[in-house]
Amino acid sequence: MRIWIALVAGCASAAAPATPVAPPDPLGLVREMASHYHALSSYADRGKVTISITSAGQTQTEAHVFTTSYVRNGRLHLAFDQVGTPSADSFDLWSDGTHTYVKAHALDRIVDFETQPATALAALAELSHGVTRRAVWNLEQPALVPEAAVIAGSDARTWQVVGKDDELFIDRRTMLLSRVVEHHHFAPNASHPVAADLTVTIDYAALPNVAIREAALRPPELTLPVESMVPAAWLGIMPDGATSRVAEVIPGGPADKAGVRAGDEITSIDGHAISTSAQVVASSHAMKPNHTAAIVVRRGNATLPIAVVAAARPSADQLQAGLVGQPAPAFALPALAGGAPIELVADRVTVLDFWATWCGPCAIVSPHLEELAKRHPALHVIGISDEDPRDVGAFLVKHAITYPIATDAGDKTTRAYLVQGLPSVYVIDKAGVIRYAAVGVPDFAELDAAVAKALR
Repeated sequence: MRIWIALVAGCASAAAPATPVAPPDPLGLVREMASHYHALSSYADRGKVTISITSAGQTQTEAHVFTTSYVRNGRLHLAFDQVGTPSADSFDLWSDGTHTYVKAHALDRIVDFETQPATALAALAELSHGVTRRAVWNLEQPALVPEAAVIAGSDARTWQVVGKDDELFIDRRTMLLSRVVEHHHFAPNASHPVAADLTVTIDYAALPNVAIREAALRPPELTLPVESMVPAAWLGIMPDGATSRVAEVIPGGPADKAGVRAGDEITSIDGHAISTSAQVVASSHAMKPNHTAAIVVRRGNATLPIAVVAAARPSADQLQAGLVGQPAPAFALPALAGGAPIELVADRVTVLDFWATWCGPCAIVSPHLEELAKRHPALHVIGISDEDPRDVGAFLVKHAITYPIATDAGDKTTRAYLVQGLPSVYVIDKAGVIRYAAVGVPDFAELDAAVAKALR
């Protein structure tokens, strides 16, 4: 699904020209709109999203309303409700730039995501239809310009910019979005045997640079139980996803220091029998930092007791940054296009991009990687997805990604690279050593500098 519509923003004169002039460049208009969003010190709106689905001659429609209060540096409050009556789709989200709290209508607790809002909003995408993600990303993320667009119309108040599947209505006075219309067609497939057309209309009543009351931004009183989405402690063990066998041991982590090895089969933790990956994860998440876990592993024909002292869980950035300076894990993955497996090539600089079709920030990264690949012919750019190859193939029909895409169905390579979130981008030098790692949309200047240094 294309998401550039609400990620970017531009500028044009608010006054009607005295004499006829050629219409502005639509892509330039979108780019300049982005500069207006990113220059805001505060932003508020009250919006409405209408979703209409037509299939087999029948149309279903539902509507939601949302409000946004935003102050630069990540402080925001979002509220999302179904029109007419509270439902399980209702939620409130607060962020102070460090912690992001969510209280949904159906919850009897508050969830602390302990990270940036994008993580929480991605988790709520099923509820919000992506609306709230756009409300934040158009303020926070780098501009993503569409491949092609035209000025379809204008009046004294609005520019209308039309892309392949989307329409932007830009307020000429504020140079912010007043409406976005998305058009999506879903062809029949095995899971959806009937074709469907989806139209999403988002109306914004934007108020730029307004005074926002402190009370509107303050997280809720934590009178309800708070559930953390990020465990307090960790052991540095990645099970294989099914059994209790250790697939990866994080270098320098608690398990690594204690002597746990990849291939060990965990049979018990703190006296409780263990046989599945889920039990390993649950036991780890229940621990506190400095807890000494009594772990018993089966290694070959031997049974070994190992004491592992749990540590405070590092952030995703810290965890993946620990790979920098380490040899890049080898892999040989099926190519989406068929043919020979995709793998690291000796004496060649490689950029790995772990991504997904549903991942909004991934759509910001891929055009930049395309540009990097064209700018540096010696560079090897590889995209890696663990999704169904049919879904990835259908996505690429509408999105121009020309660098090779590999599929990691069992997540073995994803685990080996300690991927904690999408996108995750790595730069590997000619000697096969990881020289750069980033979770989320990377700083493109830093990424470009890492590539240029590795290519020297």
